[in-house]
Amino acid sequence: MKMKLLLVLFLIATFLNVGEAHAVNQENKQSTSKIVTWDTPAWQQKNNSFSVWIRESGQKTWKELYVYNVKNGEQKEQDVPTDAAMVNVDFSGTAEFKVTYNKEKIKDYEIRPSAYGINAKKTEGKTLTFSLTQNNKAPLKPTIMVNGSWSEGNLHILSNTPENDAPSQNAANVYVINPGDPFPLYLPTGKDTYYFKPGEHELPKGMWVELDLEETVQLEKFDLVQQLTDSQWFAKGPQRFVIEAKERKDDPYVKVYDGYENNKEGTVTDLLSNVNARYVKLVLLGNTGSSHYVMTSLASEFKLYKKGDDSTNIAKGKAVNGAFPSYSNMTDGNDSTHYISSTGYGNWHAGEAFYISQSDTSVYLAPGSLVKGSISADDLSNITIKGRGIMYGGDLLRPRNYAEGRSGAIWITRSTNSKVEGITLIDYPMWSVVMNFTDQTSIKNINFFGSMVNADGIHLSGSKNAQVSGVFIRTTDDNFVIYHYGESSNITVKDSIFWADNARPILLGLGDTPNATIDKVNFENIYILNQRGVWDLNKYNGAIQIWATGGNKISNIAFKNIHIDEFEAPGDSMLFQIKTDEMAAGIAPGSVSNVSFNNIIYRGKLPRKSLISGVDDSHNVSGIVFNRFKINNTLLSSTNMKQFIEFKGKYSDIKFK
Repeated sequence: MKMKLLLVLFLIATFLNVGEAHAVNQENKQSTSKIVTWDTPAWQQKNNSFSVWIRESGQKTWKELYVYNVKNGEQKEQDVPTDAAMVNVDFSGTAEFKVTYNKEKIKDYEIRPSAYGINAKKTEGKTLTFSLTQNNKAPLKPTIMVNGSWSEGNLHILSNTPENDAPSQNAANVYVINPGDPFPLYLPTGKDTYYFKPGEHELPKGMWVELDLEETVQLEKFDLVQQLTDSQWFAKGPQRFVIEAKERKDDPYVKVYDGYENNKEGTVTDLLSNVNARYVKLVLLGNTGSSHYVMTSLASEFKLYKKGDDSTNIAKGKAVNGAFPSYSNMTDGNDSTHYISSTGYGNWHAGEAFYISQSDTSVYLAPGSLVKGSISADDLSNITIKGRGIMYGGDLLRPRNYAEGRSGAIWITRSTNSKVEGITLIDYPMWSVVMNFTDQTSIKNINFFGSMVNADGIHLSGSKNAQVSGVFIRTTDDNFVIYHYGESSNITVKDSIFWADNARPILLGLGDTPNATIDKVNFENIYILNQRGVWDLNKYNGAIQIWATGGNKISNIAFKNIHIDEFEAPGDSMLFQIKTDEMAAGIAPGSVSNVSFNNIIYRGKLPRKSLISGVDDSHNVSGIVFNRFKINNTLLSSTNMKQFIEFKGKYSDIKFK
């Protein structure tokens, strides 16, 4: 009897650890097949063009999956995005899928990557059925394209393997957040994990600093010193801000001053009315300037004066916490210091960012959670963001003219041992995942959709020792980027799918920061589903673009097992560009050496010629090796290379195997 009770308790605990997901196990107990689905918030982004069902191989009962609507588009028409469909599901072993296209009969279809070799059976004119056997190291993420469509007729099936390391809601270190719960800006003592339960959540916003005055006083006046630096990223505009206060630590903060529409530059001085407080919080929320960097915040000093003494700054030295480590500058008594992260990235989108403010912090998005907003972490280590939930950026600032002033999804900069895993990012208007100036970074099994100019996928500029695997990226702009922002080396990208509707799936280079070499970057088992140039087709183009600038070197770059499907518009597309010319007037050229292509295949109509172009002997392209590079059934060789590649300027040591 005791053994039976222990078995029951074990099974209950196992189920609870899955959260609110639903696990369906195959009846054959010898099989390792497993399907995990979850309830989805009834939000406004459902797509009705497709219906999708899943079941374990050989079973009779189908489980219907929720079909999300995701946006894609064109750079020249980014204000009129188009729709596509997406499903998320976890499974292991073999699963059967049934897909019905509800809009019309399926005249023809294509399933990409073609290298997957998926064979579907069409029934009743509108339905496809097929099986997928999961790859545990590189979860399958196929796309069905119906009736020649590159948008509305697209269904993205984004799978993952079932989670085996989800945190327990009941663990002592976990802070559980239900939809609508108040959200702490920093975790209480003993907690290190934010756990977002299924349902809709909205992240708080603003670059904040908290003060402990050590006793309750009646506040009468404040000064906010807005002295700005000359950095181009910091808009020369008055700061938007609010001041909140409370008497006791466990009380909720109450807004005591609203400076959101502040239009005064320099130092803002104003009165506070009947404010008794020990704890005070200043929240910076962007600026009211004319620059497109309207979400940027920067300030120098925050001063407080109690009633009856308007000359003694009682805030000096009283900052106890903040959005990033330099928060103490806000109360150090020095108007010449600034509340700024070491890279400035933390200030860039302060008006829309939620800041992780402590190292060794995890954020878990449970299956079925939908988290709206943007996450930033600067000058911290051991940050983890993972789960099966969705981050949504469709409510963030979007107008075209704000360009880089718009916000991305996850920006973790100047960090060590940080990782992002398993989640899906939808409709962010800026670079989605930026992990620049980091070391020992891991990005694994995440999915992206973006529909605007600047809606890039992953940035790893100035980073070292990074691993990217199992990602799916479909954006209107570049998918994977390493700029010349700092020394970048030892980066591996593998088992991933890239789809750049109007840009480059892989971009290495660009920038004029000195000593910003890019070295030892490896790409392996990559599927490129589309690439299309825009604006200047000779300058900004290529499924792979390597463009050394700013006097910098790019070297030891390897591409292995790269599968490229036919481009939507071959006449606007290229397979690769390797070049060293200046990206803009006054920016010096660079140099490229030791690039290898091993087992590359493109299937489809011929695109524009690829390009190898060096400027001079000091800024040349050298040491390019092509080993089994095939364009359809043609193996690239020294005898036919000029049919497919344009050679310009200074280049040397081009080899074919």
